Amino acid sequence: MKCSDSRVSDKNFYKTFARTNPSDKLVVRSLLVLLKYYRWSKFSIISEGNNPYMSVAQSLEKQVSNNTNFTINHNGIKYFPNLHICCEDKKPCCKDIFSEVVEETYKSTRVYVFFGRIFDLIELMTKLQMRKLLDTREYVIIYIDLEAYSESASYRYFWRK
Repeated sequence: MKCSDSRVSDKNFYKTFARTNPSDKLVVRSLLVLLKYYRWSKFSIISEGNNPYMSVAQSLEKQVSNNTNFTINHNGIKYFPNLHICCEDKKPCCKDIFSEVVEETYKSTRVYVFFGRIFDLIELMTKLQMRKLLDTREYVIIYIDLEAYSESASYRYFWRK
């Protein structure tokens, strides 16, 4: 069990537990409110296949499966490996995964929900831009940053370093 797990919110059992980050359930609830507000009922989920990203993506998938107002494109979550580890160790998983994802999804997806590291998000955005898909303003990427916000590191949302 991890800190973001909603089971640790049971104050009858975990009387002294204090959470510093929101639970997966709260992250998903906030995301669904955003999607509903903008009437984005159909979307694709792209997630790194490791925790904490995978568990939040799976929580979103579970919540959407119980909600007829939303549809996940492409039969569920599109997972990608931790590319830093794959490429550093020269493993077969070190490949251009985001070009494949964009190719498979761009015709039927306008809204992407992305769970992963900021560097992987930049790679996905680069692949979308290479196809000139972001020029049309018909696509949106919702990025859920699971790290605590730091003003001193806020540049990472805008510049590649």
